[in-house]
Parts: sequence; structure tokens; C-alpha cells
Amino acid sequence: MVEPMTPEERALLAGELSLGLLSGAERLAAEQLRAEDPVFAAEVDAWDQRFAGLYAEITPIAPTQRVWSAVEQRLPPIAANDPGPALTGGAGGWKWATAGFAAIAATLALMLVTQPDPVAPPPVVVAEAPEPLPPEPLPTETLVAQLNDGEGASMLAMRLDPQGGVLRVRATAIPAGAGEPELWVIPEGGAPTSLGLIARDGESEVRLAADTGRLLADGATLALTLEPADGAPHAAPTGDILGTARITLL
Repeated sequence: MVEPMTPEERALLAGELSLGLLSGAERLAAEQLRAEDPVFAAEVDAWDQRFAGLYAEITPIAPTQRVWSAVEQRLPPIAANDPGPALTGGAGGWKWATAGFAAIAATLALMLVTQPDPVAPPPVVVAEAPEPLPPEPLPTETLVAQLNDGEGASMLAMRLDPQGGVLRVRATAIPAGAGEPELWVIPEGGAPTSLGLIARDGESEVRLAADTGRLLADGATLALTLEPADGAPHAAPTGDILGTARITLL
């Protein structure tokens, strides 16, 4: 398993890639990391900018003729048919090439000795996905309903808080029986949709999803059944309907 690089090792690798000091498999691995890792790519770009400023400050130093003579003596003789540039009388090209390599070596040595703090990479601009359209607002009017039993006695009262999408229910006399009270809304011409379980006594608050809240409209029907506690809210009522009431807009 390859050990992850430390920040200092990553910065050094970015500098070597920027200077062109890597070759073979090392360069391929570094180029792949640059293509896949935006943070590492930003570090390489930062090194490029830093080296560009240093190159402008470096004054080329031309070696003396004595140095070039010593270099020429150590080189193998050039064949007569060799199309390459001759050294005799043409040391200028070698001088410029050597001066360039010397500048690169001096720059890297300066960086490695001073060990500058890693430069924060420029921010990566990520295209943001378009924001989804906001859901349609819940009705702003107040919706109420009072559900009575067969004898006209009140079992519960309901009020919708449109601002918070909260259904407030006050249970007064829900009949005893197996199961838990579950409220349903039946839109005109539609199927029952569960609003969730409520307490058998006292007050309950039911937070509505936007699509469910829109079903609570003037003229819709509120119904109450007793359902198993498990699996609520249920897809459809299975118990007897204890009572219904028309939802009224105030």
C-alpha cells in the first residue's frame, strides 16, 4: 500500500514537476496526479508563478573561455558528416544552454534551502448546479375542521398553520378501540392520504410535507380511523371510519 505524501513532499513534487526535473514513470505519475487532483494542480501552478518571478531576477553569468576550452577537450571528437553544431567558434549555443541549466539548478536549490511555506492554492471554481425551483407555498388562509361522532359530540378539532405547515389537532373524545388514531385528508374526487398518527387525548402537532399540505383545501374531507401503530403513515385506511368533517376556509 502506497503511503500518502506529506504536505512537504507534495510541495516538493509540485516544484520538481514545474521545473521539468522529473522523467519516465515519475513524470507520468506526477502528470496524472496533476490531472486528477485540483489541489495538486494548483500547487504546480503556484510553483510556475513563483519560478517565473525568480527567472526574471536571475542574471546570466557567461563562463570564461578557459572553462569552454576545458569542456571541449573532454568531449569526443565530432565526425565530419555530423550535422550537429560544431563547438569550434560556436560556444555561444553551449553557453546559453549551460546558463539556462545553471539558472534552473540555482533556483531549485534556493527553493529547497529556504523551504518556503506552501502557498495556498487558488480557489477552485466549481460550476454550481442551478438551484431547484422553490416548492409552491402552502395556502396562506386558515383552514379548520371539527370532527364529531355519530351522536354529534366533538371528537377533535383541527387547525392548519399555513406559515409553518403545521397541523394542530386537539382530541377531546376519540372512542376507545384497537389501534391508534390516524388522520386522513380526502380531496374532492381523490383518494385518502394519511396525515399521520395523533394522540388519543390532548393536543398533537403534525408537520406536513408541501405536497400533502396542498391537499388540505376548502371543501376537502377530514377523516379519522384507528390503525396499527406499525407502518404509519399508512398508504390507505384499513379500520372503520370513526367520523368525517368538511374542511372550511376562514
